[in-house]
Amino acid sequence: MHSYIVLEFSLAVNYFLIFSRTFPHEVSCSTQNAKLKFIMDIPKELQPTGTMEVHLSNGTTVLLPVCHPIFPLWNGPPVRFDYGKKPVLDHKGEACFAELVILRILIEHGWDGVWVETYGGTHYLRTMPNEWKLGSEHVSIPAEKEELLQKIWKTAKTTACFDVFAWRNDQVLFCEAKRTGKDRLTTAQKKFIEGSLACGISKESLLIIEWTELPIHSMSDRHKGPFQTDKPETE
Repeated sequence: MHSYIVLEFSLAVNYFLIFSRTFPHEVSCSTQNAKLKFIMDIPKELQPTGTMEVHLSNGTTVLLPVCHPIFPLWNGPPVRFDYGKKPVLDHKGEACFAELVILRILIEHGWDGVWVETYGGTHYLRTMPNEWKLGSEHVSIPAEKEELLQKIWKTAKTTACFDVFAWRNDQVLFCEAKRTGKDRLTTAQKKFIEGSLACGISKESLLIIEWTELPIHSMSDRHKGPFQTDKPETE
């Protein structure tokens, strides 16, 4: 019997070593969920499933909520402007970039907000862009929300921002869309995090959305709706 115990312990150690090498250092284990209480009312597709360690330039480390939704790829006609070959996703039959899919989900849940695009200047968007200039798609936001962004940018000494800025009553939410395995937080985005926290934005209001695409060939085999919160089945 002792040999079985030793064998099981050895297997457990091996699994731990494999698991710890599989995931990047920035992504935390699920045991850290209890350290960040999330009470904000957001759609189930965007509910945090864990936390991410972010190392800031001031030497501190913060835990931010992270979720892992799965979005289906667009299978319709090519879009007019793909913004430098950004992945095009399908939101209820509409071609959208990931930022707009996230924004649509929040709006359908009673939030208001915009996609904040800082390429070539600051633009607030709610629709798919048609060209690089973004002038025709630019929308305005409430004055107090603009003042909050300006305060954060001044504090952070950057004009970078998370992709989606949403608000509901007295709550605000910043969402950063990262394609799993493709994107990481930039130095400017980490400055934005620092500035946000310094301006009183809570950690739970800084949501990292590590999204995965649902391949087109898999869509006919899945019937759970357009948005999945579980991981795709292993082929």
